[in-house]
Amino acid sequence: MRDLRHRHPDADVRTPHLDWNEPRAALLDRRVDAVVTRLPLRTGDLRVTVLHVVVASRPASLHQPTGTWRCRCPYSSPGRSAA
Repeated sequence: MRDLRHRHPDADVRTPHLDWNEPRAALLDRRVDAVVTRLPLRTGDLRVTVLHVVVASRPASLHQPTGTWRCRCPYSSPGRSAA
């Protein structure tokens, strides 16, 4: 996160903690723009990008809401892949 903030000083980068059962709801009600979480997770109405990262032998994935979502980050867009 420090590197991301350094490379994009105008971006509003925050890393809020979510309880294990909050990621999907937080995305759908727009409390967060993206979530890195463990699978399984119900993915209806979400765009999922599987990351090539293994943490504690478990794959992670990036989730974003679908539709008219707009990131608050000036260097990202809904059509851009996170991979």
